[in-house]
Amino acid sequence: MQLKLLAKIEFKLYNVHIISMEVIMNSLVRAMDKLNIVIKIILALPVLDIVWHFYRLLRSIDRGNVLGIILAVLLIVVGWAFFWIVDIISIILTNRVLWID
Repeated sequence: MQLKLLAKIEFKLYNVHIISMEVIMNSLVRAMDKLNIVIKIILALPVLDIVWHFYRLLRSIDRGNVLGIILAVLLIVVGWAFFWIVDIISIILTNRVLWID
């Protein structure tokens, strides 16, 4: 009896943890979308562009896009050297970071 009750409590705590992580990711993605264009451009500069790479990863995780997750990890590893130019151009033209979603 106590073991079943303990298992239910653990499952509920685990479930709450998952829900809270989803809420945090979702709110972070929405907050990044609402940033001012000047701040977005500053975050797209060469060294700071890693912020947008993690944004892409969180956005793909939030939407459940497996291809986006794989591409975001690849961009974090190798795309940091050149993708900042694409980010600046896409932010200036569309006020959004270019991504497959």
